[in-house]
Amino acid sequence: RPYTIQQQLELERELLGMYISGHPLDSFEPLIRELALEPMHLLAEYPDEQQVVAIGMVVSVRTIVTKKGQPMAFVEFEDRIMKTEVVMFPETWRLYGKHVEKEKVLLLRAKLQHQDEDFKLLADQVYLPDEPHVVERVRRDREQGLRHRGSAPERGGRQVSGDAATRRSWPKSAAAASGSAASQAGPAAGAGMGLV
Repeated sequence: RPYTIQQQLELERELLGMYISGHPLDSFEPLIRELALEPMHLLAEYPDEQQVVAIGMVVSVRTIVTKKGQPMAFVEFEDRIMKTEVVMFPETWRLYGKHVEKEKVLLLRAKLQHQDEDFKLLADQVYLPDEPHVVERVRRDREQGLRHRGSAPERGGRQVSGDAATRRSWPKSAAAASGSAASQAGPAAGAGMGLV
């Protein structure tokens, strides 16, 4: 009996250490475009403590118990290009921990925290990318975040317009990229290039 695409990808990762025929994020490409989400490596250009929305896959989860006896988690999270650490403090872990499983694709709203030559994401909201009305929920939360701060977020010293933001392209999966160049960037509707 033939393998499903997901099973094939899992076997490729397990046996070869990488994906060959695609990537788990490939099936979420329409959502990535609609929300104008940038690849995680580009989030390094954003200012420290910027609210961002990122999509990726859970690689591993490590839970600990705080001094106050509350569980929290450190999640290794990756997209097609890079891995980063996501910190889920006790309240966030209590609300969303049940959704955080190895090899599951998630959308996260998080605060960017720069470190020496890297960054981590301090998650405060988890969305399931295939849940009904996820686009509307993310957009509504972005709008509320902008109103709460009182002004448009800044990126690289200039104002970012949510309506006219130009999204840089994601690389295609290894299978798709072998036959053609990476996808072209284009105007994207939605609020602010992965910014909340």
